[in-house]
Amino acid sequence: MRLGDHWRQVGISATVEVVVAHRERALALPERALQFRAGRSCVTVETAPGVWEPRSVELGVSDGISTEIVIGLRPGERVRLD
Repeated sequence: MRLGDHWRQVGISATVEVVVAHRERALALPERALQFRAGRSCVTVETAPGVWEPRSVELGVSDGISTEIVIGLRPGERVRLD
């Protein structure tokens, strides 16, 4: 089958990845670190040695593996991943 200036073969498939957003130097966490409570997203942060507390965060872009944290977390803070 001819489509424009390219040939397509019936029965052949392809998998593509479309990048819709990209952030340089973004603060991101694995999806497993995210929790959702009362309709809000949060993470569990170590506020003192051995003391863990939930904290609300605002999420940015996600690739399904990691999610950008826009507000609520600073670089270097310890976050529980489970």
